[in-house]
Amino acid sequence: MSEENDPHMTREDANIHLGFTYLREDLQEMRQDLRELTRETNRRFDDMAQRIDQRFSRQTATIIALAAAIIAAVRL
Repeated sequence: MSEENDPHMTREDANIHLGFTYLREDLQEMRQDLRELTRETNRRFDDMAQRIDQRFSRQTATIIALAAAIIAAVRL
């Protein structure tokens, strides 16, 4: 039943109801903003983890190549 059809609802009750409605909408907007922020943060961490993995792989390959070169030079 809406507040317009309820004869027992006072103006103050209607104002409180309206206030809660706006508060609920604001909370929904804040939740959506928080979801978007969480997605963006996760994306950035995923990108950073990928860059770290790439650097680690390059460094590992460089160390293996350097070790192979040193072993080859020692055998000469």
